[in-house]
Amino acid sequence: MRILMIDDEASASPDEFVAGGHMGYYQRALTSRDDWSLDVAQSASAAQQKIREANAPYHVIILDLSMPSGATGRQPTGSPEYSGVGVGKWIDGDCPDTKVVVLTSVTDMEVIKQVSELRVVKAVFFKHTCTPFMLRDALENLVS
Repeated sequence: MRILMIDDEASASPDEFVAGGHMGYYQRALTSRDDWSLDVAQSASAAQQKIREANAPYHVIILDLSMPSGATGRQPTGSPEYSGVGVGKWIDGDCPDTKVVVLTSVTDMEVIKQVSELRVVKAVFFKHTCTPFMLRDALENLVS
């Protein structure tokens, strides 16, 4: 299974997973299976580039909703395409067969409701309550 994790806190390299803080735990759990491959995009624009340039489509995309963009680390005003919700909408329109799992610290229920209504979103998990094994099990169930 091909997985893309879109999260500004994720480590770009498997060698950095150990030092990658809490996201490293998720990344190690997802790479513990030989038949799964994990790519990481640390921004919305990097994610869109990876999806467009992929040789084969991703089966599952793990999406954070709160990501800064650009070198400044600030969210551009009026640029929803750079937010996690904006990326979710883009995936919904351009990659409708891809399953999206939201893994976020965002607790604004209006934002959660907005992203949950996208056809591609199959589950929403909150980082403060989701263990790496819960995430891995959810992905296994999605593709079985």
